[in-house]
Amino acid sequence: MEARKNPKADLNKTTGLFLNVGLVLSLLMVISAFEWRFYDDGSLVDLGQVKDEFEDMLEIPPTEQPSPPLTFQKFQTFGKFTESTSIQHSQVVP
Repeated sequence: MEARKNPKADLNKTTGLFLNVGLVLSLLMVISAFEWRFYDDGSLVDLGQVKDEFEDMLEIPPTEQPSPPLTFQKFQTFGKFTESTSIQHSQVVP
């Protein structure tokens, strides 16, 4: 049985072309959106006419924090050290 499809109507040949054209168009739209410049002249304010309403600076005194009380903690020993477990002088790297 013969295939009844027309080879001229096969869109699989041109899918790569359509994909590339779509990517280029979307990239051009994004670049033009970022590079678009406009100037808004309606909301300009002359800075010479602005009133300066600053509040006076308040002097903040430095705070003094008391030092914490000294406490002695008990040090727990987890093992006893003997001469056999101590580091020999030959093992120490200068």
